[in-house]
Amino acid sequence: MNFFFVMQNLYPVWGGAEKSADTLIKLLTSNGHTVKWMCESNKEEIEPELSHLMKDVDIIVTQLLWTPVATTLAEKYNKKCVVFMRSYENICRIVHSDPQFHAECGQQCSGCKHKISGYEVQGLALRKADLIIANSRWMQLFLHERHQVHSKVVYPFINFEDYQIKPESPKYIAMNQMSYAKGADIFLQIAQHMPKEKFKLAGNQGWMPPVDVPPNVELHKFQSPQELYGDVWLWLNPARWEEPFGRTVIEAQLAQIPVLTSDYSTIKLDKKLHPSGGLIVKDLTNIKEWKTKILKIKKDHQNYINKTAQSNLKAFSSEVNTEKFLRLMEEL
Repeated sequence: MNFFFVMQNLYPVWGGAEKSADTLIKLLTSNGHTVKWMCESNKEEIEPELSHLMKDVDIIVTQLLWTPVATTLAEKYNKKCVVFMRSYENICRIVHSDPQFHAECGQQCSGCKHKISGYEVQGLALRKADLIIANSRWMQLFLHERHQVHSKVVYPFINFEDYQIKPESPKYIAMNQMSYAKGADIFLQIAQHMPKEKFKLAGNQGWMPPVDVPPNVELHKFQSPQELYGDVWLWLNPARWEEPFGRTVIEAQLAQIPVLTSDYSTIKLDKKLHPSGGLIVKDLTNIKEWKTKILKIKKDHQNYINKTAQSNLKAFSSEVNTEKFLRLMEEL
């Protein structure tokens, strides 16, 4: 099959959505499929060639804010269009304009004045798509119950081999992204209450209220899997919002690192955290609970490592989900 990926952000890879798309592109290519792509970084050179390029395309694949761009192309050239739902930009007006509200609202949506209707550009685009793919069972349920949008589930494309990490004197408690939605403020409070421990916060900068960074916290930009996980003994996931998926919980377990996470929906519905892979904190803002469970894991560290993660997390592997994706493409 011939695929054309159309998305605002793809290369350079910025976050989990882009990482999943990049992994899928590589897997499709290695399996003999043809893949071309257009994003903000190459738009000027691709757009003049669209009429020629689209002749051979079978399916247009998109996600996030460029969904209307992709569905417009699909209509113009009579192609099938598949939308990955990996976040909330397509259905909420204030994801970027009021990130604090969005982080705290619990993604209730029903009756919310910020909900994008089916008559607006993004809402219309979703309804024009031939297939919507949710990246978790939670997202599928959310789309159905709160937006009356039908979808199929295909998990993010995680290459398990990327997370066969060589430990390098693990010394950090870590998390990904300086982001209020992801609970970076909780992470910093935990660090403040545990001054003898070393903490690392890596990855992209999201929205944050003004915060003080304790001296025992190191800040890093984007890191490779080896850099990110190689020197970590405990992974924290203090998410405040309903993570559409949240792949680092899977990655850390594959890297043989215990996970301590908040109790959001993809933890419960999608069972991302295997019982052998860590612990769950029920009260996000209870720093004492976080500290108690960190010390519990530290005392018996080996007992909280998911030693068979490659097999018991297989449902999240790129191989399984690429097969599901291709099966859905054949049914279009």
